[in-house]
Amino acid sequence: MAAMSLGGLSAAGGVSVAAASVVAESTTIGQSDAAPDFYYDSATGDLRFYHDGLTPIMWSAGAPSYVVSLVVGSASGLLRFNNASPTFKGGAGATLSPTLLASSLSNGIGFIDGFDLGNVLPAGLASDILTNDLTLKYQVLNGGFLKKRAWSSHRS
Repeated sequence: MAAMSLGGLSAAGGVSVAAASVVAESTTIGQSDAAPDFYYDSATGDLRFYHDGLTPIMWSAGAPSYVVSLVVGSASGLLRFNNASPTFKGGAGATLSPTLLASSLSNGIGFIDGFDLGNVLPAGLASDILTNDLTLKYQVLNGGFLKKRAWSSHRS
């Protein structure tokens, strides 16, 4: 199965989109480059979030921080919001629509490495569709604004 990277979105037989700083950056999937990745499985439409070496900042009290918010936007309404995972759906302020998936897990450990958002995309999407249609963001608790990812590279 081939995998692609969408500035943080990766996919088995699909596409990878990496989460980046406010200025969109590219990433190399699975390289522990401290740039989180979203992994898209083109066979199923499954979307997962990976930390990929991201070390969240520490709170002022010295406690570790974590990824608290995930946002996936689709300009053309590709999102299959009903297929979002129960944990994503149950997050604070969850927004579920064909154009926006957003959720926050502010209690506990947040969005863990490998977090499964569910089969929220159609299967078989080409990389150009993902590149032009999707916006992927993440936020670290006490880490400022949402960080955005841009299209990265193809991997197999």
